[in-house]
Amino acid sequence: MIEFNEDIGLIPYIDLLKLDKESWVVILPNKIIFLSDATEDEIKELVAKEKEELVKEIEKEKSEVDEKPVANITFLPTFDCNLRCIYCYSKGGDEKVYLTKKLAKASIEAVASKMKASEINLHFAGGGEPFLNFDLMDFAVNYSKELFDTVNIGLVTNGTFNTEQHQWVTNNNVDLRISFDGLAQGYQRPPAYPFKNTIIKNIESLSELNYDFIVQCIITSKSVNSMVENVRYFSELGIKYLKIEPVHMSEICRGDNSLIPNPQEFVDNFIKMLNFIAENDLDIKIDSSFFSRPTIGYYCGISDPNINITPEGYITACVEVTRRTDPFSDTLLYGKCLVDKEKFFLNEASITKLKKLHFSNYEKCNKCNLKLICKAGCPIRNIFDYGFSFSPSKYTCQIEKNLVPKVFSLIKSNPKYSKIIFENFRIRMC
Repeated sequence: MIEFNEDIGLIPYIDLLKLDKESWVVILPNKIIFLSDATEDEIKELVAKEKEELVKEIEKEKSEVDEKPVANITFLPTFDCNLRCIYCYSKGGDEKVYLTKKLAKASIEAVASKMKASEINLHFAGGGEPFLNFDLMDFAVNYSKELFDTVNIGLVTNGTFNTEQHQWVTNNNVDLRISFDGLAQGYQRPPAYPFKNTIIKNIESLSELNYDFIVQCIITSKSVNSMVENVRYFSELGIKYLKIEPVHMSEICRGDNSLIPNPQEFVDNFIKMLNFIAENDLDIKIDSSFFSRPTIGYYCGISDPNINITPEGYITACVEVTRRTDPFSDTLLYGKCLVDKEKFFLNEASITKLKKLHFSNYEKCNKCNLKLICKAGCPIRNIFDYGFSFSPSKYTCQIEKNLVPKVFSLIKSNPKYSKIIFENFRIRMC
């Protein structure tokens, strides 16, 4: 019997998962291979061949010089919010602090000077609700267009935007994510009215325009058993891309740990939801951090690190830590924009620490055969649970190890499941 990665010695390139007596799954960067009735020697031969090709690809990537770098910056326009989500990671609305145009201009200048790029990815996120500082967003976009040939715009919003802002989204081809909990909106994201009707109107309008956007739905202990009903509701609204995540609670969140759904209940209802989508041929795809594209890279941009500008001018690697009073802010708030000098002051020691947040530095993860998909899970969740001890969240591990094999089994029995849960990489049946 093959002893998974330890016997093959392919960490961190290839993972091998046994589904049943006759079936295996080989997990590689950007590729998943399902094997049936394969002998141990055939599996080893396939893995050896894939490893050889993979090493060549990685060496090629390392040798190539990026001749067209892309600048990246995210603004948190405000801590203010018109909703009061019961689980909000920043208690949006408790503070009415707004990012200024002067700070935005200086930050964009600093990024332009630092990167020497002709293209920028410009994002807006919370904190609070970005559209409550719409003038700032519009200014940042227009000023970026003066300095860069190409400006790609991303936005996370609670969907309460008005007609003018709706037009701004479509005119600028914004990569849009709407945070909306569907049937749970009334009790998870109060006040529900009149905003719920506005959100639904915006979603239906975007769907009628065939505009690509994603809806993010947060699952709590209050809504975990209504996931099937919720996905039916989302489908009726014309939503085609749905991001499903269990709530993450920390000491700085609004609410408490009682909102965290039981891991087994989440898994069971997630599988029921996938079965409902498949059985009813719904035109909807599910995105989830538990099924991220397999790679040997970082889980997210926290280790690049992200350039997230807070309303107070701090540079944070994660939007869940934004104030000097927040836990771990001494590392996560790794810099500040010096407005008068139009440049960034960066803490190199913090950056070095953040760059270590890779699954290869997590001892437990190196022994796991799902690490290319999980990538140690959400770094900030791990940090809130265990500090910088490089230990993965037990909650994440419970769900990952329970859910992923079940989804692989569904894909093996019916390939249509791969079109629901995975996208933009190769899945091969052998």
